[in-house]
Amino acid sequence: MDQLSEEIRQESPWTMMFADDIVICSESREQVEENLERWRFALERRGMKVSRNKTEYMCVNEREGSGTVRLQGEEVKKVQEFKYLGSTVQSNGECGKEVKKRVQAGWNGWRKVSGVLCERKISARIKGKVYRTVVRPAMLYGLETVSLRKRQESELEVAELKMLRFSLGVTRLDRIRKEYIRGTAHVGHLGSEWSGAQVVEDSFLVGLPKLSERADRELDRELSLEELHEALQRMENGQASGIDGLPAEFYKAFWAVIGQDVLDVLRDSIRRGELPLSCRRAVLTLLPEKGDLTHRKNWRPVSLLCTDCKLLSKALASRLTKVKERLIHQDQTYCVPDRSIFDNMYLVRDLLDVSSLLGLKTGLIFLDQEKAFDRVEHDYLWKVLEAFGLNPVHWLLEEPLVYGGRLDISGVTVPALSRTLVSLGIVTLRELVNVAGSDLSRAEDLTARMGLRSLSVVNQLLHHWKSALTSEERVQLMDYQHTETGPTEDEPFPRLNIAPDLDGCAGPLLECRSKGEMDFGVMDN
Repeated sequence: MDQLSEEIRQESPWTMMFADDIVICSESREQVEENLERWRFALERRGMKVSRNKTEYMCVNEREGSGTVRLQGEEVKKVQEFKYLGSTVQSNGECGKEVKKRVQAGWNGWRKVSGVLCERKISARIKGKVYRTVVRPAMLYGLETVSLRKRQESELEVAELKMLRFSLGVTRLDRIRKEYIRGTAHVGHLGSEWSGAQVVEDSFLVGLPKLSERADRELDRELSLEELHEALQRMENGQASGIDGLPAEFYKAFWAVIGQDVLDVLRDSIRRGELPLSCRRAVLTLLPEKGDLTHRKNWRPVSLLCTDCKLLSKALASRLTKVKERLIHQDQTYCVPDRSIFDNMYLVRDLLDVSSLLGLKTGLIFLDQEKAFDRVEHDYLWKVLEAFGLNPVHWLLEEPLVYGGRLDISGVTVPALSRTLVSLGIVTLRELVNVAGSDLSRAEDLTARMGLRSLSVVNQLLHHWKSALTSEERVQLMDYQHTETGPTEDEPFPRLNIAPDLDGCAGPLLECRSKGEMDFGVMDN
């Protein structure tokens, strides 16, 4: 084909060849018609032929009276779009039809493997692998050649999240964040797939400094009791505690008693790759910032973590501090040993002085990244760690630790009760009264029975349960209070609707659907 078209072929983009298909571009209809005739003559001279019924003509920014294209007097079919290799090209330069087509192709692929993706016995990780292998390639086919608008990116994003929600058995009413859904299924964000961001991203990782083997081993060593105690002593007093209500002062006062147990738990967590529940739970509260507080952006979310989680983080951060100076560029002067943030302030003043003395025209721009720490993607963070050679601490950011977290809304903190209650046999009101008393006030007993760490949370739960009772049910509980024995097997049990107000969070904690029968909702994993 190269030899055949050597005399008539123009440089790209005026002539493009796709195997036996040819695209001829020109600035006018007459030139297109002339080039088409030249190609017909060259092909027929070598025994080949132009297919008249498959040859199509498309005009961009067409003006009235632009005419038609003819081949040997026969009019060429005029179209507003044409397809090649399953991809649609529109004359107006838009790609809306192609995006809709890709979304449909994605749903077709999802339906083919829906038996696997919707099977409850299959883990989320396996479902994610199947999705990435079968569904996503079909949905993104050819989109790397398209310049997508925000609206079209959003259309693809919405379609993919619907597929992932169906696969994981959740709905929008569950109010689960899309980052958590993607993290659970191990399916990354769509953006880098079509925008070429991956190439740019990888270029940032070239030439980064690496740790020595000795430093590598130092980071990888097992946690020690001395290391945790040193980190504990550096923690400030008077800081807000997490869901368990145990501040740093408690750990400092009883470290001789609980220190070894804390160490054993954290070591076991590192070996299993999963932190305990208390380390994966946070109470989210909001702090006001400057500006109009009626705007959401002027409130800063703060996650209140338990002290044991802070203790582990501080111990590991101490290890990283010893090697940060070798890894972080010298231009970064914040939070690096032996560097001061004032170094850059001195440099700015020196620049201004030199510019003034030499009469140089100098401009300075002070940039601030909006919510910089919140916008760092974990996938990119892992790649940076690997580029630095920080593989020993990679386990800290593994998916079970990052995406296995649990969030409680401040003010209505409710622990995961389902599995605990069932395992303890507290499945009817009678068992609950036997443990918490007929007035549901013995929070200490219920706390100890369930193995929880926060008395205030259990008190709050009992308050919610009592407030959910009807007047008739309250009378029945009062009767239990005035008798020496509690409710028996033969007595009817009050119907409890245990669905406290969770500020819009979906799903009841515990519901009695009929006498003696309780629905414990979704089990926590």
